[in-house]
Amino acid sequence: MMGRKSKQLCMVILDMEDMIPQNHLLRKIKAAIDFDFIYDDAESYYSKIVRPSTDPVCLMKTLLVGYLYGCTSRVIPPQLPPNEPKIKLPYPP
Repeated sequence: MMGRKSKQLCMVILDMEDMIPQNHLLRKIKAAIDFDFIYDDAESYYSKIVRPSTDPVCLMKTLLVGYLYGCTSRVIPPQLPPNEPKIKLPYPP
């Protein structure tokens, strides 16, 4: 049977706050640490005359999550820990 791509718009609205348990480790870290100090510490390393860079707080949070979950640029954990939310996104055909 010959498949055809549907021309109908598909949209999924997800609320990540509802998908992550209230007692999750990352929620506890977010409540305990104010990451805004990174802006002051990193300011001297960024130029004022070029285009904007990656947000240094976002970069540090990404590194922290990678460290906590054992993710590196070369190794992706084969399975999430059992208490992690399972997210399955539907993809249009």
